Amino acid sequence: MKTRPNYLAGIGSFLWLLIVAIPLYVMISGTFQTRAEFGDNGPLSFPTSFTLQNYADAITSGFGRYFLNTLVVTVGVVAIVLLLVPPLSYAIVRSRSRAASFVFASSCWASRFPRRP
Repeated sequence: MKTRPNYLAGIGSFLWLLIVAIPLYVMISGTFQTRAEFGDNGPLSFPTSFTLQNYADAITSGFGRYFLNTLVVTVGVVAIVLLLVPPLSYAIVRSRSRAASFVFASSCWASRFPRRP
């Protein structure tokens, strides 16, 4: 049996590619432009003169410290989650008490609704 191409999926995939690629292009091309050039020509313009000064400014302005702070917080939160969540979830699921059943049912019910920003 011969299958037909799915044009609707192709169009949807191309639109999703644009939604993802355009902000990525703006972000990367903006790093190679001066602030004045980025402001004058707009975010979608191709850089007329490439500069690496933005990277030098980021490194000298304390980017390493900010990155280290982010790394410490991320590792700490992941470690806490990995240490606490598995035993607590096991205890809640295996427990036969009304309180544990209520917590389990509440968490299942709350996961049905999307988060608001």
